[in-house]
Amino acid sequence: MPTVVFRAEKDDLEADTQALYLNSDIVETPPREDGAFASVSVKGYLGLILLTLFPVVNLVFLVIWASGGAKRIAVKNYAQAALILLFFVTAVFLTLWITFGDFWNILFE
Repeated sequence: MPTVVFRAEKDDLEADTQALYLNSDIVETPPREDGAFASVSVKGYLGLILLTLFPVVNLVFLVIWASGGAKRIAVKNYAQAALILLFFVTAVFLTLWITFGDFWNILFE
């Protein structure tokens, strides 16, 4: 048999929601905006990208940041992702170069 649900007043719903929230074991805390959980600004990301443009500097900084040298978690995650992408692209390039190296020499002679 279907259950009939009547529309309650707005105040009743808010009171029920507050009572459920107060009786629950789950307590939500607001996000922290300091220290490791602080967000990185657009200027910060532009600086990270500019530092990773230089060949030797990028590898040094990315390894330091990815291994825990960064103060912010977002920078650490960025460095880990950039290192994974760097190694993947390098492996693909080396595989193609070893496989088709003679073809490129013949083509550009």
